[in-house]
Amino acid sequence: MSQNEEKDQNVENKDQNVDANEQETTVENAKDAQQESESIEETDHTSTQEEEPSETVDDVPTLEEVIEALAIKETEVERLKEGLVAGEKEIQDLQSRLRSVSSAYKKEKEDQESFKLRIERQMEYRSSRRRGEVVKVLFEPLENLRRSYASLNKKDPESAVGIEMVIKAFMTGFTKLGLEEISPDGQKFDPSEHNALMAQPTPDPALDDIVLQTYSVGYRIEGLILQPAQVIVGKYDGPPIQEEKNTDQEEVSCDVQEESSSSEESDKSESEE
Repeated sequence: MSQNEEKDQNVENKDQNVDANEQETTVENAKDAQQESESIEETDHTSTQEEEPSETVDDVPTLEEVIEALAIKETEVERLKEGLVAGEKEIQDLQSRLRSVSSAYKKEKEDQESFKLRIERQMEYRSSRRRGEVVKVLFEPLENLRRSYASLNKKDPESAVGIEMVIKAFMTGFTKLGLEEISPDGQKFDPSEHNALMAQPTPDPALDDIVLQTYSVGYRIEGLILQPAQVIVGKYDGPPIQEEKNTDQEEVSCDVQEESSSSEESDKSESEE
């Protein structure tokens, strides 16, 4: 070998030795770092284990804290109660308002119904009065036609037949409009509907002021008197009967007094015995 080759080989050997030394140092350094980390973890673990009991001890509340928490809870409960009472009061107010509104609505509805009925009655009354006025206007010519029929029927009955038919047609139409006859036989005399031609004496007190005979019927429509009935009224002319009634009442009262006095005497005699 030449000297140069030996030198090169020595250099390579030195480089290999250096590399091996470096590798050994790195491995030793890694081992040391691992041991240090493990020791640190152990110290941390032990420290946490030592600290844990202190934390649990610190978590236990004191009596003052418990009392304060209870006081806070009580205030919250009181506040909730107040809110509940206020809510109930508000509900009661709303219910009262609802009742008042309902009653007002009901009253308003009743007023509307009564107003509607009143208007309907007024319209019906006006309509009936209008019909009565129309019939009243035509009733006087009908009475003149009746007088003509009565006069003609005495002279020429055959010629009066046509007039009679016309009179019946008028009366049929008036009846449909609401015309009513006033024939008060046996009824009490009413001066607003009857016209007394005469007062006929009667011995029966039950016929006093009673219509005994209707001379001519009257007519009315919807409360409007078109013609009053011409009537004969009974008038009692017998002896007065009021005294007899009084004597009967006096006899009854005397009998009652005698019975009461006799019963009192019997009671006194029993009490004395």
